[in-house]
Amino acid sequence: SPLLGSLHPKQFNATFGFTVNWNFSEIISVFTGQCFMGEDGKETLKTMWLRRSHAKNITDDWKATMVGTNTFTRQHLPEE
Repeated sequence: SPLLGSLHPKQFNATFGFTVNWNFSEIISVFTGQCFMGEDGKETLKTMWLRRSHAKNITDDWKATMVGTNTFTRQHLPEE
C-alpha cells in the first residue's frame, strides 16, 4: 500500500505525518505524531490517526471515519 509522509528531522522530538492508501480496500488512513526520545535513549512514537472508509451515501457519512491513537516502540530482535 502506498505511503506518503513528511518529517521535521532537525527538531528534537521530531513531529511527522503520513498517509496510507490501502490497496486491499477503499480506505485511506492519515497519521500524525511525534517521536519522543527517552532519557534511556529509547524512542517512542505517539500518534493520532483518522481512518476513512468509503460511504455508500451521505446518510452513512457519520460512520465512515474512525479516530484513534497508537504508541509505537522499537523492538530489537535477538540475533540468530
